[in-house]
Amino acid sequence: MGSVRASERGGRPTRGILIDAGAALVRPHVERSQSHPLGGVGRHGADCHWYFTGDTGYSRDFKDIRERLAERHTAALGGGFDIALIAVGACLPRWFMKDQHVDLQEAVQIHLDLGAKRSVGVHWGTFALADDPIDLPLHDLAGARQGKGVAQEAFFLLPVGGTRQLARRALESPS
Repeated sequence: MGSVRASERGGRPTRGILIDAGAALVRPHVERSQSHPLGGVGRHGADCHWYFTGDTGYSRDFKDIRERLAERHTAALGGGFDIALIAVGACLPRWFMKDQHVDLQEAVQIHLDLGAKRSVGVHWGTFALADDPIDLPLHDLAGARQGKGVAQEAFFLLPVGGTRQLARRALESPS
């Protein structure tokens, strides 16, 4: 899988990862190239593991990311991503936008594919970019979650300027 650049923030060690959406590889920070465009970005910190999809279409890559990071996301290490920031909105018409922006059903599937504990829909309500209403996620996310059996607290939206505090990452206690 290669090395991952480590740093410290506030005295706590963190590990940064870049996800190559084209090949679903976990790539070191320094290994970006034009032939493998940057996909998502993740951070493995002592308190929180998070992932940001960036603009993306849906693919098996999200399942592959989960598989590639499985040894870092064991129960003893606190499990999968604590939070995934998944871009939602600006997804219509599908024939044109499907490669750049997921629809809400695909966003919920990404949440499941990554095995994230929680996900928040981001990148919506900013400006009218596509044919869907700018506030479509506010109205349709509940149906997308329900269709895939995902609880409201597991995949949510925040109002503009809203915040939510997350618990620190919990590690399994040695027996």
